[in-house]
Amino acid sequence: GDVYKRQTLRNFKGLRDVSFDFDGRNATIIGDNGTGKTTIFDALTWVLFGKDSHNSTDIDIKTIDATGEPMHRAEHFVEVALDVDGSTQTLRRTYREIWSKPRGSSDLRFVGHESAFAVNGVEVGTKAAYDKIISEWINDDVFRMLTDPMYFNTRVDWKGRRAALLALVGDNIDRTEIQARFCLLYTSPSPRDRTRSR
Repeated sequence: GDVYKRQTLRNFKGLRDVSFDFDGRNATIIGDNGTGKTTIFDALTWVLFGKDSHNSTDIDIKTIDATGEPMHRAEHFVEVALDVDGSTQTLRRTYREIWSKPRGSSDLRFVGHESAFAVNGVEVGTKAAYDKIISEWINDDVFRMLTDPMYFNTRVDWKGRRAALLALVGDNIDRTEIQARFCLLYTSPSPRDRTRSR
């Protein structure tokens, strides 16, 4: 199974430089509203899938400075270490601004952003290659179903829910037996009713 070992955030949303060492143990994160609890989970979903904890790709990860403006020229990254099938795998997603000097100018100008991806300290050339590596370990939908108690019922349509449940139990279901047991649940007197009849 996969085990969540460590997480490092730098200039990610409101957290400037934070590390957590979970070492595969259960962790409870407690704090007042606005103190970064969701940010910690957003960081995990962002490094894995490029989305926030609400499954949105429109995530503003830049840290805001004292004037309320995004920090410029800062490198924003999340790095996590996961134990995948007995082997520690380190993932890192980085987001940074691109600045350049136009010809004939001495001033640097902001021209956009770039993302970089690394697995076990080795740069992965493209987002598609990085996503392929992640998908070999865990599917985005399966991850959401395991980490968001509302995801299955609110974000997966009935056909998807049915397919997921059948994948768990198989399709060799004795429907007659299930219907018989279901009917017994609703035709048998409840324990309270049985007590009253004595």
